[in-house]
Amino acid sequence: MKRRRKLWDPQKRPAENASSVLPQLAAEFFASGRKAAKETSYEALHKFRLTVKRFRYTLEAFRPLYGPGLEQRIEKLRTIQQLLGYLNDCATTRRLLERSADAGTEEVQQVVEFIDSRSASAARKFTQHWTEDFDANGEESIWKRYLARQANQKASRAKR
Repeated sequence: MKRRRKLWDPQKRPAENASSVLPQLAAEFFASGRKAAKETSYEALHKFRLTVKRFRYTLEAFRPLYGPGLEQRIEKLRTIQQLLGYLNDCATTRRLLERSADAGTEEVQQVVEFIDSRSASAARKFTQHWTEDFDANGEESIWKRYLARQANQKASRAKR
């Protein structure tokens, strides 16, 4: 995600800040996800996995300002993290095998080939899930509308 963001306004309530800043973060998140789904290199997917983690943790910090819809969105982010986490596990295991004393053996090469196959499958699964489910037509707008409105709605109900 881009580092240039609208700053929090200390003169505003947390709900007002959340409703103006979180939709921007969501837009950046969706743009990053689209880029990762197109590139599908390990580096791009790993970078996006970290972006997912940061975005999820940010949303979790605002749980008190949102309703159960936020939990549903956080769960969707967890699914993305799990898909990308499996890919990361494959890459880590591969690196360990390549550095092992047995790295040049046929057995290790067979395991590396198996891991490469699983890794490619995991990347395809992420891309499919991203394009067909998470970023299906209109999803970004739904996320942004929810994050813009829900915090203020819940805050105004709490005042009553």
